[in-house]
Amino acid sequence: MRKGIFYISILLGVATQELKAQACSDPGICTIGTLYSATTADTVSGTDYTKAELDELLNVSIYGERYNLSAEAGIGFGDGGTSIYSLNLRGSLRLKEKLSLGLKLPFINTEGVLGKVFGLGDLTIHLQNIFKSGKHLRMAYTLGIVIPTNSGNTKYAGAPLPMVYQTSMGFFGALAGLTISTRKWNFAIGTQQNFGRNGNEFITDNLVLDPAMPGYDPLNSQRKNFASSRKIHNGLDFMLRVERTVSIKKFVIALGILPIYRVNNSSIRLQDESIFEVSNSNGLTLNLTMGLSYKINKMWRINANAGYAVINRENAPDGLRRTAVYLIRLSRLFW
Repeated sequence: MRKGIFYISILLGVATQELKAQACSDPGICTIGTLYSATTADTVSGTDYTKAELDELLNVSIYGERYNLSAEAGIGFGDGGTSIYSLNLRGSLRLKEKLSLGLKLPFINTEGVLGKVFGLGDLTIHLQNIFKSGKHLRMAYTLGIVIPTNSGNTKYAGAPLPMVYQTSMGFFGALAGLTISTRKWNFAIGTQQNFGRNGNEFITDNLVLDPAMPGYDPLNSQRKNFASSRKIHNGLDFMLRVERTVSIKKFVIALGILPIYRVNNSSIRLQDESIFEVSNSNGLTLNLTMGLSYKINKMWRINANAGYAVINRENAPDGLRRTAVYLIRLSRLFW
């Protein structure tokens, strides 16, 4: 028991080292099903799924193959000095031997100079199917949908807030991905497409900064530090995850890279309803990633994940940019 407490203390300590990261969209393809880190998604055991009996399948050490519930707590620091606290509830239900249904529902609290916001994040529902499996290789695909829980226009004291404060992106999305895992490597490629525009009303045009002028607000000088995001539309994203995994007793360690490429610039609607394309809001984000997983016992597991961005998009009106991200996840497996 003391060893377990000691290992968990190490895990928590590593997870809270200061890192800089460009977050994947939340909910985002980077953190869904097998497209997430190998420390939180399925790993490959020595069981041959094509030949194993049911009793053996129910007792293998493959994390994501069981019925499970998990809670993931996180804190991030976004643009303009915002602090984003999240609690992600996750569930997975095996429908068939190799087919599972999963969901993710975040609760998000954001605080900053412009106010405080608390609410539901976007719901993500996905299907995951392992179409090839054996002792040394597993291949799976993931298909999912993103359902907004609000229009992305939560206000504070009656004033519109930029996207970094919003608990929901405010539009529907679809995602798909493919994962290939071996005993030592995890490869995932995926894409996410968002549809339409949200209802956000935040815009920095015509903010009054002179205290002597009508319409002046002391917070206007702070609002100027955020990107306009009125009725924003995000383009197509692609992601690639490459991880090297190492197992040490009850630990799984994963080190890797996570490039995310935004194909098109984001666009917003100006107050005259014309479309404005935000330059340099597309392009590459390149993250170095680290994950740790500790198996407390047969039913409980704790995970820590973090990333460091070595390349970032210059502009992020969608509010997804983070200067630091810490994630701790506790999971309970059920039969």
